[in-house]
Amino acid sequence: MKKTPSALPPELGALLDRAEEYVSNFEYVLAEQLANEVLTLANVDGTLQARALCILGACCSRTARYDDALAHYDNANAAAEAASNLGLQSRALRGASRVQNDRGDYRAALGTAEQALAVAIKVENKHQQARSLYSIALVHQDLADYPRALDHWVRALALDEEIGNKQGIAGALSCIGRVHMSLADYPKALEYFARGLVLAEEIGDKNAVETTLGAIGTVYVALADYTRAFDYYARALALDEEIADKQGVAAELGNIGLTCIESGDFSRALDYLKRALDLSEQIGARRLAGYWMKGIAEVECKLGNLTAAYQGFLNTLHLRRDELKTDEGITEILIKLGSVLLAQGKTEEGLARLMEALQLAEQLGEKNFAAEAHKEIAVAYVQTGDAAKELDHLKKHYAIEKEIFSEESKKRVELFNMRVAVAEIEHGVEVQKLRVERMEHEISSQAIHLAAQTELVDKFRNDLRQIVREIDEPIAALKKIKEKLKELPCQQIDWPKFEVQFNEVHPEFRAKLSAKFPELTHMEQRIAAMVRMDLTSSDIARLFCITERAVEFHRLNLRKKLKLKQEENLPKFLSQV
Repeated sequence: MKKTPSALPPELGALLDRAEEYVSNFEYVLAEQLANEVLTLANVDGTLQARALCILGACCSRTARYDDALAHYDNANAAAEAASNLGLQSRALRGASRVQNDRGDYRAALGTAEQALAVAIKVENKHQQARSLYSIALVHQDLADYPRALDHWVRALALDEEIGNKQGIAGALSCIGRVHMSLADYPKALEYFARGLVLAEEIGDKNAVETTLGAIGTVYVALADYTRAFDYYARALALDEEIADKQGVAAELGNIGLTCIESGDFSRALDYLKRALDLSEQIGARRLAGYWMKGIAEVECKLGNLTAAYQGFLNTLHLRRDELKTDEGITEILIKLGSVLLAQGKTEEGLARLMEALQLAEQLGEKNFAAEAHKEIAVAYVQTGDAAKELDHLKKHYAIEKEIFSEESKKRVELFNMRVAVAEIEHGVEVQKLRVERMEHEISSQAIHLAAQTELVDKFRNDLRQIVREIDEPIAALKKIKEKLKELPCQQIDWPKFEVQFNEVHPEFRAKLSAKFPELTHMEQRIAAMVRMDLTSSDIARLFCITERAVEFHRLNLRKKLKLKQEENLPKFLSQV
């Protein structure tokens, strides 16, 4: 029996929930099946279409089918826009940005991520804003623009802290650690990774824990402390196996294998890299597979197995250039192919590969590979006995090496300047945090002080009434009142000054509260401000000279007007306004 359109959305939504779970568990085939099933039925619902297309985009992106991924995200964006679902539109744009970034199209990736941020701001979704800032930061990171990357991650971190998203906070801390790792500031990187790791463990986010453990392992590889690197990679691997994260398992197996190469343990390296390759191919992680293919070929080359090395490099070339359609690492693979062919005595074939590598290196502006290609080409001409061409390519090799040395010197200066810029950004953030914390403490203290003053005034008023009732003689009454006046505080209660200070610490609170909840009375707004500061009902009652019961009545009205559920915390909700 055909289902009516009104019955479709809940059922299809449940299917998409399952599909999202499959994506989280790296079961992309199952996720695609469910998403495609929904697409065949959901033509009346643009929101469901957009969500299903986003799932398909994620599946294709993570299995390196970039053209299909972009097509799905573009269609998801159009469907979400037609359905006026800005949240899904922002998600689709972020997905497209990640694909463009993976393909090395950084300018397009940056523009798309900025569109996602603009949409998230329009819908006033701080979670989406933080994720869009994260996407922008990733592009700047890959462009080696570390100050801009840090700036966007700090902004994302601030938003996640504001909305209490601990998972986002842990991720941002780890990403800031990666900035410092890229700047070769390893102690600072380890500091941020440690903070992110503690928070991820606290909230039980095992994915974040294993990612951070892997990042710490990479720092220790850079420091040539292979014992510690193996330890952290092993911990990450164990956690990946526990949560059945097959892609994570493949990545850590591969990382251990590559670290074994660095430490000279080639037999162990081969074992880990082959396991990583088998698993990557099993789950369709083709881009990862390319790294392990290359690693295996390098080990075979070091072990003198030239035939196996040649085939490994050839397979890697085919995967990257023909399947993934990317220039990533192609020049290096061509040089390695040429070198292996020369070692096998196949000079003509080797020279052809090296010339191809040189042409691509010059086209892509890869000076380091161009220098290496010239050096290997010189070796080829040694084999052919052409001394003139050998000398020509050696001269070109040394000329480019000289250029690289000069550029590296400039880069070291730039790296130092970037470290300074990053330090200044971090210092500015810390100073601002300290300032806000100090002002928060000051206005809280003043609020308590005001409450005490108000209580004294209220007590004085009651005592005055009692004196007037009990003492008939005017002179005696005046003397008694004069004595009571001495008990009053000298400072006057300055409400306007207090509210100015509150607005300095929380500049947008009143405006946003009024805009979102215009039905709140002036008294309810003032009490909301006090609750925002975590003042107790007793303190608030003393401040306003009302009973605690009256305060509880106002708090109850606030909850009703804010439409809070019973389990929702009022101070936490107000802190996120």
